[in-house]
Amino acid sequence: MSSEIQIGTGALSVKQRRPWVVVALSVVTLGIYQLVWYYKINREMRDVGIACDDAELAGSSPVRSILAVTLGGLIVIPEVISLIGTVRRVQRVERLATGRARPAAIPTALFITAVVLRNASGFRGLELVGLVSAPAFLAAIALIQSRLNRACTVAGAAVIGSGCSAQPAPGHAARPHSVSASHVVAESTGQQAAPAGQRAGAR
Repeated sequence: MSSEIQIGTGALSVKQRRPWVVVALSVVTLGIYQLVWYYKINREMRDVGIACDDAELAGSSPVRSILAVTLGGLIVIPEVISLIGTVRRVQRVERLATGRARPAAIPTALFITAVVLRNASGFRGLELVGLVSAPAFLAAIALIQSRLNRACTVAGAAVIGSGCSAQPAPGHAARPHSVSASHVVAESTGQQAAPAGQRAGAR
């Protein structure tokens, strides 16, 4: 099962996926779903960047990301760069959502371990090390999805960043988010809303 969180006031959204479902589908489809997943999360992080006016996220390319881990995987380096870049983008989304990013060490280490072991299994005598590659990669994608879910639901998905609101997409319930009319007017005019006590005294 999955649900969507609308980003900002437009049609952009981020899908929440259960990490174990992502892993299960990746296994059942022999890795095909994990490529679909990889493209989608990079596209969603780009959309968050567009909605939140974050140049680094908005300037990323999900197409380049998927090409790097498919065709680029033949020469290894582009794949590693793409995986590291994806972890960095997850950190950037976390920073927009919570003000701080969680460490990149574990998902990065899992990704690199998976790539190294997969390629090492092609050498004579090291065939069996490739059996560890898939679990390492699956653990990494489960962790990445979990972190994205947590970042996009922080505070009930009320706010991502100071200028970017996130709310459940149509058909999903949203938590109440109260904003006074005076704050709306003040924001539109560029003025600071007066405290409630001052407004009451002015009447």
